[in-house]
Amino acid sequence: MPFYVSGKLTIRASGDLEAQGPWEARPVHYSWSLGNNLPALYMWIPLVCLLLLPENRNKQAWFISVPLGVLFLALYLILNTLPMDSAGEDLFFLIVLAYGIGLASAALVSERLLAKPGGLRIFGSALVLCGVIGLSAVDSSQFMGHIMMCTILGVITLFTLLFARSLCKRGFRIRRFFGCFVLGTLIFGAMFALMWMMLMSALMGDFPPVLLLLGFMLIMSGMHLGLLIPFLLLMFNNAFWRTRFFGMLSLSRALKP
Repeated sequence: MPFYVSGKLTIRASGDLEAQGPWEARPVHYSWSLGNNLPALYMWIPLVCLLLLPENRNKQAWFISVPLGVLFLALYLILNTLPMDSAGEDLFFLIVLAYGIGLASAALVSERLLAKPGGLRIFGSALVLCGVIGLSAVDSSQFMGHIMMCTILGVITLFTLLFARSLCKRGFRIRRFFGCFVLGTLIFGAMFALMWMMLMSALMGDFPPVLLLLGFMLIMSGMHLGLLIPFLLLMFNNAFWRTRFFGMLSLSRALKP
């Protein structure tokens, strides 16, 4: 897991040069401290502050930590299962954690946004999400990659929620909303993944194979759905969060299972 307190690491390159025998380079020493973890610590600040708001000083509001815990556990298992280099592991860790904490922070500020017009609710939620993502990317070694991937996930979320809301405004049920959300994720996840790959291909001058393109589109949709499902399950099964969530979508009167 790419989070640590302090320590030292010695790296030595070696190899077999056949006729010339084994070869070893001079060791390289690397030390790290708590300061190296600052990107992973910055993003928690808004969450802690929002939990201290008067409307969130109750055990129902603290249930938002449950989907975060699920994401953190899933992230731990994935990073210990999939083969990744350290740079890719750090980037994936920050993106997933920043996006999850951003969603939780947007949920915690929702009570104060319920009295605002629909456009301001969306703008306020997006502002909180962007703030958390920005804080987590401050000292990231892959700043642009971090920001771009989180932005794509945020846009997919926005379009998917608006898509599900438009289909469920009449004849709404929670199961119907969930089905529409999954469908929207597949559509917009694939769409924005395709746009991303085409942009990268245009910059690099080489269009990827069709199977690679389809695989990336599927991965993007699956990643987005995996990030959102823990939060959706909380919103559907907890009356406190259900009222806030559907109030933000102007569907507060449609709370039947």
